[in-house]
Amino acid sequence: MDTLVNGKVITAINFFVIFAAVVAVIMLVVAGYMFITSAGDADKVEKATKTVSAAIVGMVIVFVAKILVQYVLSVIAG
Repeated sequence: MDTLVNGKVITAINFFVIFAAVVAVIMLVVAGYMFITSAGDADKVEKATKTVSAAIVGMVIVFVAKILVQYVLSVIAG
């Protein structure tokens, strides 16, 4: 039973990590487009920079959460 639950949790975590990675890539593409079309406008450049920062910070949080959950599951499973 424990391995079934662990397997389901790990599968769900992997799905959400992949989903988050796809969202981050889309955010990076949008930020790149914002950089290109900013035409030197400081406000647009700042918004694009914040978008890049948000995508990177979001992925770091997702990967740290994944590592933390996998550690907790390994401790619980023994």
